[in-house]
Amino acid sequence: MAAHVAQITAPASTAGGQPVLLSVLATGTLPVQYEWFEGGLGDTSKPLGINASSWSASPAATTSYWVRVTNSCGVDSAATTVTVTQSCALAFVSQPSSPTAIAGAQVVISALASGAPPVLYQWFASTNGGPWEPVTGEESSSLTIVADTTTSYYVRASNGCTTINSAVATLTVLPPCVPPSLTSAPQDVSTSEGAPVHLAAVAAGSETLHYEWFVSVDSVSYSSAGTAAALDVVADFTPHYYFIRVTNDCGG
Repeated sequence: MAAHVAQITAPASTAGGQPVLLSVLATGTLPVQYEWFEGGLGDTSKPLGINASSWSASPAATTSYWVRVTNSCGVDSAATTVTVTQSCALAFVSQPSSPTAIAGAQVVISALASGAPPVLYQWFASTNGGPWEPVTGEESSSLTIVADTTTSYYVRASNGCTTINSAVATLTVLPPCVPPSLTSAPQDVSTSEGAPVHLAAVAAGSETLHYEWFVSVDSVSYSSAGTAAALDVVADFTPHYYFIRVTNDCGG
């Protein structure tokens, strides 16, 4: 008895990327060989290389399939179409960035994935190269943390039919900022006209320290005189008044 397709079955519709089962019921003298193709009935340009009565496909768009069944007595074929009603694709349109913050500061790291809803998020963290652990309670597209230890993060996005991971972002934590303080202040100098005078100060505090000297001849109106920790001047008969200002990111 010649091979004959008694029935071909597949879901009428599905979300894109979801697995669907295609199957065929064939009758005829055994053994029966199966050849599946993508495309319209009779189009052999896209053979799928499947010799089985059933298999699983995951079409991203509406796709037609057909099967040819063959035995020693003859050949038969039938086709079916799987309609994709919704794309299931998921991709990050915004990746998390790697911030730098002072210990104790509040930091927000965010990412955004686009795809078929609902899109769910779960953040993961790794400290000092340790294992990745889920961040408890952080299930949105943004992560709010208080800077404590340099830590790497990524977010996993899923929408029920696929899961993707973002790029890794590393939060670099700097020591708390210490305002500058003078540990050695410039001293008064008495000297002769034309003599070189070296004025210097030493300051402590968080980097980077910025220095600026100011000078006045009446101790009322001052103007900038230099931007280094030391200042070299030449004395004259007019008294000059100097002071230095040291600043950093957290004070002066």
